[in-house]
Order: sequence, then structure tokens, then C-alpha cells
Amino acid sequence: MPKKKAKKKAAKKLPTKGRAAKKKPTRKQAAKKVARKPAKKKAAGKVLKKTAKKPVKRKKGSRTVLYSSAGKKLYAVRDAQGHFKDIQSYQRAHAADIRQKSKAELAAAPPAPPAVVAPEPPPAPPPEETAPLW
Repeated sequence: MPKKKAKKKAAKKLPTKGRAAKKKPTRKQAAKKVARKPAKKKAAGKVLKKTAKKPVKRKKGSRTVLYSSAGKKLYAVRDAQGHFKDIQSYQRAHAADIRQKSKAELAAAPPAPPAVVAPEPPPAPPPEETAPLW
């Protein structure tokens, strides 16, 4: 009996007529081309209305936070195009921001009283001539 089992195992390993010995290489099919829609043409008789252009708001310069090699916090100021305009220390830039007043603060503040000019003191009398002390 052991010989029959061995023959069956060997038969399974060998290719037979029913099984293909080698797989045939398959060709990949080309992707299907999608038909493009024709572009829409503008009607020749229609005239487009011209609308008034809104004024373009200028973009404010923005700040990027950086750190120096010493570890100080810095602001890199950019202009409207995004190019670096200035490098500021955070401490000085922050102090300058606090000193500035907003439009709302200026509108809410009472008007400053008119400045009072102090009268000039009378001119000093001319010094009297005295004899030297030595």
C-alpha cells in the first residue's frame, strides 16, 4: 500500500494533459478612450453686460512667528505679495502694538481739552555790579 500512495503524490505534482504546464502570457488591454464633449460656443448675437468692478482691498502685511538662534521670539513681517519686509523682535513689536490705539478707542475717547499756554515769566532784572570779594 505505501507504494500506491507514493505514486498518487507523484502524479499530483506532475502536469497532466488536463492541467496547463505553463501559463500563457496575457496581453493587457488598452484603456478605453473617453469621447470628449465639444466645447460650447458663445452666441454671436449676445452682448455681455459690463458690471462695475469693485475696488480691490489691499491685503495687510502678515507676521510669521520665528525664533532666533539665541531663542528670542521674532516676527517676520511680510508685504502684500508675501515677501519678507522686516524682521522684528516680538517684544518690541508687541510694545508698539499696545501703544497704538484702535479706531474704536479713538472714537470712544472724549476729545482732549485745549492746551493752556502758561504765561511767560517776567524777564529777570539785570544783575547789579558788585565789587570782587578778594
